[in-house]
Amino acid sequence: QIIYQFVEKFGFTDICFHNRSYFIVNNFQLSSDWKELPFSIPDFERVNSMRNKIDKVSMDSLSIIFEPKNFFSDISLDMREFKKDINFPQKKYLGNGYYRVNDNSFEVYFNDSKSVYYEFHKCDE
Repeated sequence: QIIYQFVEKFGFTDICFHNRSYFIVNNFQLSSDWKELPFSIPDFERVNSMRNKIDKVSMDSLSIIFEPKNFFSDISLDMREFKKDINFPQKKYLGNGYYRVNDNSFEVYFNDSKSVYYEFHKCDE
C-alpha cells in the first residue's frame, strides 16, 4: 500500500531520476542482505554521497517527503508526487528496523509501523 511517492526525471545531456517511496507492507520477508539499524558508518556515508542526492539522512532519522522539490526545476523533464494521506509521518526515526544499501538506492524497513522507505538515484551515462 503506497502512502507517499515522489519521482522526478531531469537533466540535459545525462538523464537522471530520483524516486522516494514510503509504503506499508504486510508479511514482509527480509533477505540476508538486510542489516539491523543503525546504519554502519560506511553505509551511512554511502547513502549520503549518492549521485544527485541533495538532502542528507541523519543517523537517527530521515525525511520521507522530498522538500527541495524545485531544486532541479530548471532541468526538470517530469515530476510526480503522490500522497495517499496528508497525515502520514513525514519524518521517521531510525530505531527498531533494518536497512540495505546498494550503489543507487537504499531501503529502510520500520518494525514499528511495518513500513518501508525506498530511495533511488540514477543517471543514464
